[in-house]
Amino acid sequence: MKTVIYLQTLIVILSFLFHSCSSEEVDKCDKEIITFLPAVSVSTRSTMERGFEEGDKIGIFLFDQNKAAKWKYGSECWVSNIPVEYNGSVGWDSEMQLYWQKVPYTLMGIGYYPYASSTLDKDFTNVYFQLPNDQSNRKLLRQSDFLWASTTDIIYEKYNGGIPLLFNHLFSKLTVSFINTTSITNSDMKNGVQVTNVYNRAIVNLVTGEVSYESSISPQVIQMYYDENRQTAEAIIIPQSVPVGQWINFKYKGRFYHYQLQEPLILESGKEYKITIRFINCPIK
Repeated sequence: MKTVIYLQTLIVILSFLFHSCSSEEVDKCDKEIITFLPAVSVSTRSTMERGFEEGDKIGIFLFDQNKAAKWKYGSECWVSNIPVEYNGSVGWDSEMQLYWQKVPYTLMGIGYYPYASSTLDKDFTNVYFQLPNDQSNRKLLRQSDFLWASTTDIIYEKYNGGIPLLFNHLFSKLTVSFINTTSITNSDMKNGVQVTNVYNRAIVNLVTGEVSYESSISPQVIQMYYDENRQTAEAIIIPQSVPVGQWINFKYKGRFYHYQLQEPLILESGKEYKITIRFINCPIK
C-alpha cells in the first residue's frame, strides 16, 4: 500500500536541539547542545529567491545507517518524521526536542520539504506526492516544490558542532519569458498561462532521493504563476518526458495562443527549463 502526501509548504533550513553522547563523554554530552545545519545546494535552481519564510516546515528521519538499504518504514526509525518549523527571526522550532541517547549504531539522516504528516508504518521507499495543479500565485508556487537531503556517518565525534543537511530540488522548474514591444500587464496574463499534458503525481524514495511519476493517471493542466515585473510564467513539474505537441497555452488580450513542442522534452530532476515567446514580429491586435 502506498502513502499519499499532499504538498503544503516549502522549507530548507533547520536548526533544532539534539543531544549526543559517546560512552566516554556522557557527562560532557549531557550538557552540550547540537544543531542541524541544513542548506540548499547552490547548484540547484530555487523557487525561494527571497529565502525561507515564516511557516516553512521540514520533516526529519534518523535511522541505523547499516540498515539503510533495507529501511522501508518510518516506524523502524530512531526518529520518525519530526516536523520543524521556521518562525522568522526567532529561528526554527521542533515540536519535539531530541536528545542523543546511547545509540549503538551510526545514524543516517533524511530531511525533506515540505513537511507532511502521514502514517509511519507505510513504505517510505515508495511515497506518493501530489503536485498542485494551481500554482497561479507565488505562495502556491512555493508550496509545489520538493527538496530532499541526506547525511551519513552521523556520530557525536564527527558532528558535535552541528549535523549538515544539503538539500537538493527533486522536481523540475519551467520558466516561460514573454517578450513584446510593450509591457505585458498582469491583467493580460493573470490566470492565463498554462502548461498542459504533464503528470502531477510523483513517487519518491525518501531513502535514496529517487523520483518518478505515476503514469496510470491522465496527464493534467497546471496553472502557472505569472510575474508581471519580469514578464515570466513559472511552474514546478515532476521530472518526466513530455511528448511532441501542444504544451503551453496562454491568453493575451482576449485571444488564446498555443506553444507546441517540436520534439520530445525530457525534464530532469533539479533542473530549470526556459522558453521564450516573442510577440515583437507578430503584433497582437
